[in-house]
Amino acid sequence: MHTMQLAASQNLTQQSIIASNSRTAPVRSTCLPVLRRMPSCKRVAAHAGRSSNSTGRTTSRQQISIIASDVDGTLLNSQQQLTPAVEAAVKQAADAGVPLIVATGKARGPWVPEVLPRLGLQLPGVFLQGLLITDADGSVLHSRCLPDDVVDSCIQLAAQQDITLTAYCSDRIFCKAIDEHTNRLLWYKEPTPEPVGDLAGHLLGMVEAHKLIFMAPQAVIDLV
Repeated sequence: MHTMQLAASQNLTQQSIIASNSRTAPVRSTCLPVLRRMPSCKRVAAHAGRSSNSTGRTTSRQQISIIASDVDGTLLNSQQQLTPAVEAAVKQAADAGVPLIVATGKARGPWVPEVLPRLGLQLPGVFLQGLLITDADGSVLHSRCLPDDVVDSCIQLAAQQDITLTAYCSDRIFCKAIDEHTNRLLWYKEPTPEPVGDLAGHLLGMVEAHKLIFMAPQAVIDLV
């Protein structure tokens, strides 16, 4: 049975509630982003193809076969940049037989052509919390969307609470209107939000949504 997952994601200025299609029980939590670096890629590259047996001797058995990396604060730094050091580490790991795939909650936005070609990735990528998986060329391999009744309920809730709702639909984002909250997505190089006025009329029975994000100040989200 498919259930709706509600997870609160907090940054320095706001909190958002994400509605996505999941098989897990409904949860509601708050977490601060953790910025992680990628020096592990260098260690992977240095040690790929080598391991020690019980006698302490180095063997040729490969312990690590693939790297799965988040994007914001991991593959990219806090300024949404792919640094030369990370780029070199990813390529070094690939040369050692340990390729990288991205696994992110982000959509395939403007950041994709800016970042992925520099890394020479040839494997599928995981986007939108796993609700969209594409091949290296962008071809869809797996897609899982929210049922219309869930989308409709979220649209009604957003209207009742007068809060911003954004709908992630593959590589596009739709919203009722552009405001300060939707504009924040541009900094993350997500697809440019498209105002459509009547979200229900635009989405229900017409466009499938992978996930929905409620966006509002912290105090407002706390009351929802």
